[in-house]
Amino acid sequence: MLRIFSIKQFKIILLIILGINGEISFAQSLKGLYVDGFFNIIGNKQEENKLLIYAKENAFNYLILYNTTKIHRTKYALDNVIGSTIWKQFIHKAKSEYAINKIGVVGEKASSFLPASKYNNIVNNKPLDRIDVFNLEFEFWNKRLFRSGGYYCTTYLLKQGYDCTNEGAFDFYMTQLREMQKFKKNRPFLLVETYIGNPSDEQLVEIAKVTDRIFIHYYRDKTERLASYKLNRLFVLQKANSNLKIAPIFSSRDNHLGPWLKTHTINELPTIFFDQLKSISEIDIESLNFDGIIWYRYSSMPKAH
Repeated sequence: MLRIFSIKQFKIILLIILGINGEISFAQSLKGLYVDGFFNIIGNKQEENKLLIYAKENAFNYLILYNTTKIHRTKYALDNVIGSTIWKQFIHKAKSEYAINKIGVVGEKASSFLPASKYNNIVNNKPLDRIDVFNLEFEFWNKRLFRSGGYYCTTYLLKQGYDCTNEGAFDFYMTQLREMQKFKKNRPFLLVETYIGNPSDEQLVEIAKVTDRIFIHYYRDKTERLASYKLNRLFVLQKANSNLKIAPIFSSRDNHLGPWLKTHTINELPTIFFDQLKSISEIDIESLNFDGIIWYRYSSMPKAH
């Protein structure tokens, strides 16, 4: 007789089959890299190949590109034939020759992604040519940025009628995420993602309702108790939208894990992180939809494999 399994039972069986043994992240598909300084990479074949070779040698399959707005405005416009050709050549090469599955671009507001949306129209949303992910980076929790005189305050908040407070910055941020969801119309492939550091529990609940994937920063200078850092974020997310994908971000900068990486490889850290997570009794890993891991950032990554 054919046995019918519950969803929970199926998940348990799947984990057993995958032989998780502390390597939950390796059973997932995502291994992403934030690429800073992309302004000086795109269009430079030597630098493009250097990045792509590094990504392939280290098994990265997702690139998250900074400087998109600056490149679009001053170098290679995403929404015209000439500029879009440069973008297309890089993206096509990355996906067809260097095992990159997805390309994401970073912006600070919803309108930042309009050129990328037009670019996707130009390339007819072809999988090997398109931009797959819109990544909103807006640190609404960062007082230095949202306070009076701060970058967010003067650049975005005051001009659009928001208070230069955490509440005002968060309201602006949520408006951007809701607007970004509109780009997904007739584009089932497109993901809207964001990264978080120190949101309140209430803020995180709201974020989980309007995004497809959340990156959670674990910017620490030691690996001890790494997974225990700001555990409230996972406590909230394990009760949130079950379809929401999440991934930890690890930083290779000198004030984070840069010194640790001088004597360890980047592939050691996911095992350490997920082993620690499994040992925390309050965490229900089955209810957290981990999609893989992310590294920040390309310019400070170790050159060893």
